[in-house]
Amino acid sequence: MQYFEMPELSVLRGEDAIMALHEYIDELEENRDEDLTESQTKALIRLAKGLISTIEAAPSVCEPKKKPQILTRLKSAITENVQSLIKKATDPVPEEKVASHLDIYPSLTPQQSRIM
Repeated sequence: MQYFEMPELSVLRGEDAIMALHEYIDELEENRDEDLTESQTKALIRLAKGLISTIEAAPSVCEPKKKPQILTRLKSAITENVQSLIKKATDPVPEEKVASHLDIYPSLTPQQSRIM
């Protein structure tokens, strides 16, 4: 019986690993019945396909993790509130409102009363 020697491979991840496994399967198919028995070839192909499935199903180490939904919603709510406060602070204030604040707080300038 002749043994098939596996070459030294570098560590591959994700798409690179999947492509390498497909190339390995193609090589096994091309050399069918030359170096390995039919059952050995089938076993190696099944093993390679199983590895491909596992890699495709596993979350990638390199992919950025998804933010939890709560953080996205919280960020959106904070942004909306800040924008609302900025708009409120920069909108022109009617004179009668400024005058009423000046009556209550006579030491305020018109600019300061706008914030209240």
